[in-house]
Amino acid sequence: MFRNPNQPTDSFSKPDTDSVDYKRRFNTGFQLLSHSEFADAFLIFSNISEKTEDVAALFNLALCEKNAGDDQKAILTLEKALNLAKKIQSPEIDAAFSSAVLSKNYAALSQKEKESAAYLSPMPQEYPRLFSKSAKEKITRVLIDVCLKCELWDKIIILSASLQGKGYINVEKALETAKQKK
Repeated sequence: MFRNPNQPTDSFSKPDTDSVDYKRRFNTGFQLLSHSEFADAFLIFSNISEKTEDVAALFNLALCEKNAGDDQKAILTLEKALNLAKKIQSPEIDAAFSSAVLSKNYAALSQKEKESAAYLSPMPQEYPRLFSKSAKEKITRVLIDVCLKCELWDKIIILSASLQGKGYINVEKALETAKQKK
């Protein structure tokens, strides 16, 4: 059903991220990853990431690499995803985000997410376009986790600066560890 990402194919040579075929492949990979079926999700997201620069696909590929224990590759993939995400702006949603911060329910839900491991869940395809700020923060949080595992203390300190004061438990713990170990 799924092809080896190292085998060339004509049907997926230049994907259009809005095409039905691309969305079908992405959604299949997303579902597999959501059910911890990392091997097949890895094949799909490797294939997608070889052919196009899709922030969510790269993030999901990095989750697979992280779960495979290939931390160095996960770091490179997350850095690529973060650099691409920095180029995306979603002004209408980001503006709504600013107003939504005033909402009691939004604030309560946001706090629960900061205290949970939800940032380790797969990223839907449209997420970076709809929530560019949140996508960048999610990518950075996972990148910090992998850097912590690899004991990259200076990198953790640098990455944490953009998330300081946001209340992310994993970031605060990683930063504290990095400062102690450095």
